[in-house]
Amino acid sequence: EIANHADVLLGAKPELSQVGPYVYNEYFTRHQIKWNADKTEVTYYMQWTYVFDEVASHPRCDTNDTIVQANMVAMGLRTLVKGMDSVIETA
Repeated sequence: EIANHADVLLGAKPELSQVGPYVYNEYFTRHQIKWNADKTEVTYYMQWTYVFDEVASHPRCDTNDTIVQANMVAMGLRTLVKGMDSVIETA
């Protein structure tokens, strides 16, 4: 988690803290199951459900917690574009 997310938006170095673990159990159900005419293929709609596991999660973890993470794709693009400034200026 980024502890100083407001400062990071202004250019500060992020202060990271570890949180968790948050444990979720995954359940799935198949709906609208249909076989083709010769019974060699089946199609269905899969529905996934995730249920928070309070016992397996850290005692201070809650489903109402807000966690701030970095958008790594956006950060990479920002770094790439900043690096292109010098290329554009010298062209």
